[in-house]
Amino acid sequence: MSACLIDTNGVLSLTADSPQTCTGYLVLSQAEFTQATSQSWLALSAGQGAVIATAIISAWTLAFIFRMLRKQMDSHHGELS
Repeated sequence: MSACLIDTNGVLSLTADSPQTCTGYLVLSQAEFTQATSQSWLALSAGQGAVIATAIISAWTLAFIFRMLRKQMDSHHGELS
């Protein structure tokens, strides 16, 4: 269970504040900390980050290719008219 501590004149005092309303120091147990940090969607391995980066770069590359093809087709269409 987490605890909220406030600093009163250099002395830490335990309060009954909930974690959401704690204005001092929030103390967590090791299990609470592990649970809070392991469920983060940002907790990616290097391999998972590389896969996401590759997907983003691939999407941008594909969009660039389609844009160039469209420009090429539009310029050829203008020559035929």
